[in-house]
Amino acid sequence: MAWSFVNSCIFQESDTKNSKIEELLSMIEDRLSTLKEEKEELAQYQQWDKTRRALEYTIHNQELNDTRNKLDQVIGLLAVTLPCARRRSTWLNACRLAVTCC
Repeated sequence: MAWSFVNSCIFQESDTKNSKIEELLSMIEDRLSTLKEEKEELAQYQQWDKTRRALEYTIHNQELNDTRNKLDQVIGLLAVTLPCARRRSTWLNACRLAVTCC
């Protein structure tokens, strides 16, 4: 009878350990499942973020090109009008001198 009691205790201890192991495995599987879902969400977020950054770059680049074109136009206008303005200024100064001298 003593042996059957010892065997019974060993079996109970083994069952308890098996239950704890099964519980731990279940927790690990749940965590792995959660991590897999989070990994998929992260991959999707990274794809959307990459698309967003590409669009932001495209918009910024277009605005930069538009600004450069406008600056080139202004510089072109200055190149055309500045010599004329200098001639006008010289002519006006000469007229002023002529008026003040008389």
